[in-house]
Amino acid sequence: MDNKKILSINTFVLVLLGIVLIYINCNFQLHLGDGGIRFSRIDHLLHGEILPMKYSFVGPIFVVPLYLIGAFFGAQDEFCAHFNLIISIMFLAIAWKYLKTIANEKTASIFVVLIVFASMLPAQIPFFYGEVFSATLFLIGIFCAALNQDKRAIICWILATLNTPAMIISA
Repeated sequence: MDNKKILSINTFVLVLLGIVLIYINCNFQLHLGDGGIRFSRIDHLLHGEILPMKYSFVGPIFVVPLYLIGAFFGAQDEFCAHFNLIISIMFLAIAWKYLKTIANEKTASIFVVLIVFASMLPAQIPFFYGEVFSATLFLIGIFCAALNQDKRAIICWILATLNTPAMIISA
């Protein structure tokens, strides 16, 4: 087995282990703080009532598929509580793919392992706050820009900024 294959397997095992540890130790808090407000407004919206909210609807609107699947099983709260975990896993897969192209496999491996074990993600995954959505989209936008995928980069940055307006400074 060549070194690249070993690196890929080791990275996958470390990331999977990290995600499992995060999941096992997570006390998902859908209704805590502004996450509760966001979820409540989406719940009302899906029942035909639009209530004002001081937070953006952009990130929470992406939870609608989970909400609908959860509603089918009578467990929309439980399904939606995992939104940031799902976003994080998708981000790790995209980051791995893009960074292998932008830099190399070793850099991609180091990046995704650091994201799992030494970033804000593990601390933010249990909550339905907007930071995970915005931060991951912003980084995907950077990867897209590095790959000359300008339209995708701009879409990612717009969505991230609409969800967390303070990101306009970064964009």
